[in-house]
Amino acid sequence: MRKIMYIIVLCLSTQVLMAVESKPTAIKAKKLFVGVHFSPGVAFRTLRLVKHSNGYPEAYELYKKYDKPIFGYDLGVNLEYLVNPYIGLQTGANYSLKGLEYEAPFSFSSGIATMRYQVHYVDIPLKMKVYAGKGRVKFVGGAGIIFNVAFGQTNKSKTVENGKITYQSSHSYFPLPKGPEVFSMSATASAGIDYKINELMGIRIEPAFSHQFIPFAKGGIYTYLWAAGINVAYYFGVK
Repeated sequence: MRKIMYIIVLCLSTQVLMAVESKPTAIKAKKLFVGVHFSPGVAFRTLRLVKHSNGYPEAYELYKKYDKPIFGYDLGVNLEYLVNPYIGLQTGANYSLKGLEYEAPFSFSSGIATMRYQVHYVDIPLKMKVYAGKGRVKFVGGAGIIFNVAFGQTNKSKTVENGKITYQSSHSYFPLPKGPEVFSMSATASAGIDYKINELMGIRIEPAFSHQFIPFAKGGIYTYLWAAGINVAYYFGVK
């Protein structure tokens, strides 16, 4: 009986020692995070009438009547530094697709013309992120500005007349600094949920909105492109 007790005590002591020795080292909280994101949604434009002559008011009313939003998105890599557990500063490099569709009947026949304009951007965001809550799930909100650099435009058209359908497509790259307003800026805001998988990585889902305050196109009518979507991001701590 005594031998059995010795064996039990020895086994328990061995298990305790192994548990102590195998205890994981606490992971130091990270301040610098790298993330990737994809944000599908809608893209459209806001118009501002500048010249009230030379046919611009009529064109403005036609655009308002026949403009339609299109599918847009942005994706890229983000870098975020946590100033403290509640505030972060974020930047990165993204690709975004913005634009619109214009569908109107011919004035001289019963045909219909549909034109789609897609503008390709490289975006550099500068945002402040705010966090609230405890535990794995937190509220996250953000606001800031985005530097938009347009590098190309794709134009697609479809005409339907007398039962005949015609398609056309063209793509052009903007020679810097010529072309449309290559350099623009947008205001952006977002709010959503941040889920922390562990101390090193997490997932974030945020409805997001951005709107240019420097126009994409000028003239008698100013054009400001905007986008709204659901931003889904995965991030991990690096330092």
